[in-house]
Amino acid sequence: MELQDIVEKATINFPTPLRLRNAKRLLRYISENLPGNVISYVEQYESWLYDKENKKSTMNKGTLKIPCSINNINKIMEFDSMVLEPWKQDTSYVGSIKFQVIDDDERMYSRVFPLWNDVRKIVEDYFKEKLKRE
Repeated sequence: MELQDIVEKATINFPTPLRLRNAKRLLRYISENLPGNVISYVEQYESWLYDKENKKSTMNKGTLKIPCSINNINKIMEFDSMVLEPWKQDTSYVGSIKFQVIDDDERMYSRVFPLWNDVRKIVEDYFKEKLKRE
């Protein structure tokens, strides 16, 4: 399989971007529906910007990125790393999941493809449910 095909399989684009709170809800949903463990680390830059005219500061949320490890508890060999990546239009949101891709013949992608496919289906279901609630 070509590297470009693997990169496409490794990427799950969201139909709508998510702020931090909803990104955490998505990770919980993935954990409960896989079922599996999702261990994440939240990176978000924040700035306090002072408005001289109004004499007060306001919070500016910056780039949001959430690296994770994930494993299926029912299938011992299904584990990988993934990152909820910043959305290109506004980096204070996340807009996709990207699994770890290594340009290396030694990596057994056939081992992780089932996990990637399961997560893709769970993400699709999450957004279908989210749309029903709105």
